[in-house]
Amino acid sequence: MRDFSGTSWLRISCIGLAMFALLSLFSWTARADVTLSVAFGFNGHFLPERLTPVRITLANNGPPISGQLELRQTVKTPLQAGEFTQKTIYRLELESDTKKTFEFYIHIHGYIYPLEIRLQSGKETLAEKSVDVRETFATEKLLLGVSDPPLPRQLPDGQALEPVRYETLPTQWIGYDAVSRIYLGSLDTNLLSKPQREALRDWLIWGGELVILGGPNWQVQRSDWLEELLPLTSTHLELRKVGDRETSFIAGKLKGEKPRYKMLQQLDDGTMVVSQRTYGLGKVVFYGVDPLRVPGVALPEKPQAPKNAKSDNSLTISSGRNLLTEVQIEHPSREVITLALAMTILCFSLLSLAMMRASSGRVYLASIIVVLLGASGGLWGYVNQPIYSNTLEGLELSVERSFADEGRSTVQTWYSLHTQRTTSLELEVPGSFLRQVPPEGAYQHPSDLTMEQTDENLKISLNLLSQKQEHFVLEQVKPTDLRLTVARSVRPLQVSVYNGEHASLGPSLVVVDGQGYQIDAIAAGEVKQFTLTPGRELLSQWNSWDDGTGGPPGKIKRALLTRVRPLETGAFWLAWGESAQFSRRPDENRIALKLFVIGESEGTHVAK
Repeated sequence: MRDFSGTSWLRISCIGLAMFALLSLFSWTARADVTLSVAFGFNGHFLPERLTPVRITLANNGPPISGQLELRQTVKTPLQAGEFTQKTIYRLELESDTKKTFEFYIHIHGYIYPLEIRLQSGKETLAEKSVDVRETFATEKLLLGVSDPPLPRQLPDGQALEPVRYETLPTQWIGYDAVSRIYLGSLDTNLLSKPQREALRDWLIWGGELVILGGPNWQVQRSDWLEELLPLTSTHLELRKVGDRETSFIAGKLKGEKPRYKMLQQLDDGTMVVSQRTYGLGKVVFYGVDPLRVPGVALPEKPQAPKNAKSDNSLTISSGRNLLTEVQIEHPSREVITLALAMTILCFSLLSLAMMRASSGRVYLASIIVVLLGASGGLWGYVNQPIYSNTLEGLELSVERSFADEGRSTVQTWYSLHTQRTTSLELEVPGSFLRQVPPEGAYQHPSDLTMEQTDENLKISLNLLSQKQEHFVLEQVKPTDLRLTVARSVRPLQVSVYNGEHASLGPSLVVVDGQGYQIDAIAAGEVKQFTLTPGRELLSQWNSWDDGTGGPPGKIKRALLTRVRPLETGAFWLAWGESAQFSRRPDENRIALKLFVIGESEGTHVAK
């Protein structure tokens, strides 16, 4: 046996320790060195059941990373055993010595359960953070103040204001889902990035409010982007005595006539102090003086949102869900089964009469009657509660409101999925956010939902239980090329409609000052001009317009029209079109409808 004592043993031990140290050093240097920081909501404040901005910054000081960011919230529904999980995944590549910021919009359910954020590579978790949402939730929509120096946290009338830095403003309009109004103070608006400016414009179109505090701030605020949004054309800056104080004053004149442009407040000599314009469904209010520095100039009252309404746009969360729930998609075979039931009952009656008169063969006739009786029961049960041959039943309703003067339109698409048996679904929608509509009642909860975000689309994965419905809503803003103009200087009125879409529009209805005119389908790129001859009054019953569509599509159209209000304008144009498919499964029975609501273009409406 070899002797390892003495110098030989010591040498071997040193070599082993050196190799161990080298391997440890190699392992340590190859290990990912990444830090994860999170900016949640607006200074941490958010509104439950709304989409909330989450900004995640990753700093990688180690080797390149190929992995995914995962944002997860697991919620236990009150009074019910079990839970549901909503998860968003974003796959990424992160080079060495790089720092990147990613922005997500997460639907936060409630204010009890935390939002878990993880950076994973394979099965290894490289970094993680938990966001406690219990302390910073709001009970109503937020009011933001953007200014440098910051605006106070409370307005003179007691309204709470959340001061935020311009760098933290969302780059997509849906990031303002929990915001009702923004006060713009002393800020160089040229510092806003192009995505931030577009997000603010699209948010206004969806019903947001932008209050611009002018006066001395105007020397800093002024930009081409802001000038385009203003209700007035500013002419000059002067010193004026307003109340008991001399202050900087922005003089100007309204860009247009009522009802789109208004003067809200004036001095004793009639000089305009506060002006307003509508912008899509939202509004922009401009103060010629800074009301926070000058007493006697009133700030806007606190915005009052309708109960259960997300905005003043088409379908609300509750009405949309109810519409999808109450409109049942009837399988075509239901009519066939109803006819078979009628024929079976007729045969049953004739055979019963024959058996009563027959002197022989009664046993044979009785057997046939029993079979027919059983068949009648089965057919009757199917007619009342049909078991569809399709695995999935789907309903897709889309409302597009066109604001030609802003060159944009809002699109709200509701999806309803109903499966006859437990099934797994993988769907894809355009955009980067989708709202899962919670079911009504405390004893129900949504299905687990996984959303994988890409640069252009959102991939959705969920498991639907047998005989269960799930509802979703997708909201977008897109360029519009639909136009309605009315020549009011002539009698009878001359109307022109233009379809700049890529697809044809179905039968249309144009309503001008309560008078309706129905026109045929309009091909893509087509212009139609006509004279509005006197027609039936439609101002109060336009939603009963019937384009001749029968069956389930006609029923759905009529139900949709009762829930969608026309734009606040002197004229509007309603047209039906095809909606994009939420799912294209071969075993799916789907009805897809799209309603266009186009308002009268600016410059053709005469103030009354």
